[in-house]
Amino acid sequence: MSKHLAAVPNIIHLSAFDIDVRVLPEVHHEGQRCYGLWKGDTQEVLISEEAPSDRMATCTLMHEIFHAIWWAYDIAPKEQEESTVTRLSHGLGEVFVRNPGLLTWIQKGLK
Repeated sequence: MSKHLAAVPNIIHLSAFDIDVRVLPEVHHEGQRCYGLWKGDTQEVLISEEAPSDRMATCTLMHEIFHAIWWAYDIAPKEQEESTVTRLSHGLGEVFVRNPGLLTWIQKGLK
């Protein structure tokens, strides 16, 4: 596991939820290996050590955070794109405000 991935925050605060972040040797979804997975039933994000780079691991975490925002704010698939993007950006802004170390971690991974 890279130093960057080892330093991922283990909890992300979103809305009224504390979302656990776990880094695992492998992550599977519907029988297929993947780099990340959001599990709404247990309120956790799983990130695979198999991500080929820190950038991919960082983008995967951000992707899973969007899934968590979608779940936490009960965004229906039928909504208009602009409304969805606004809610997602507000949700992500909240995550960054409430988790000051997370943005630094993401920035390092995207360099």
